[in-house]
Amino acid sequence: MNLKGLDLRTDDPLLYPVLYWPVTAGQAPLPPLARERLNRYLRAGGLLVLDGRDGADPQPLVAGLDIPPLHPLPEKHVLTRSFYLLDALPGRLAGTTTWIAEGGDNDDVAPVLLGDADWAGAWAHEAQRGYLFAVIPGGAQQRELAYRFGVNLVIYALTGNYKGDQVHMNAILERLGR
Repeated sequence: MNLKGLDLRTDDPLLYPVLYWPVTAGQAPLPPLARERLNRYLRAGGLLVLDGRDGADPQPLVAGLDIPPLHPLPEKHVLTRSFYLLDALPGRLAGTTTWIAEGGDNDDVAPVLLGDADWAGAWAHEAQRGYLFAVIPGGAQQRELAYRFGVNLVIYALTGNYKGDQVHMNAILERLGR
């Protein structure tokens, strides 16, 4: 897989439905041009995922962005059932809070998702070395849930409130055993 880093000073983010931003400690705030391009991206319906690593707080990086207020992800949010039914969204770390900025005109897709679970850390794998980072508290099940969250995230970004429609409610309730 070939991953591309995006430079908001030179690259147009409008070409991507999801931008994943791994946040590390000490990152500088966005320069004005990058903030302007990111605001345009969010207004056009893009989804920005900010993911803190090693205790880095992603919230200061959203300063100056035109996003609705962030609040903890509701338990029954469509992101937790867009494909897999999930009770939690762990990454390399479990038990963290995922924040969401609801709103926008993009089929109910939130413009910003913010967490500090280090999702990409749980996904990181090399053919020769295996998984690059341990998951904490650990276990194959936690890593599997991180992968399932990634699938849900992409489907949510590309299909919007598709799974939130009432036409799917019977199938969802049946899968939940109710």
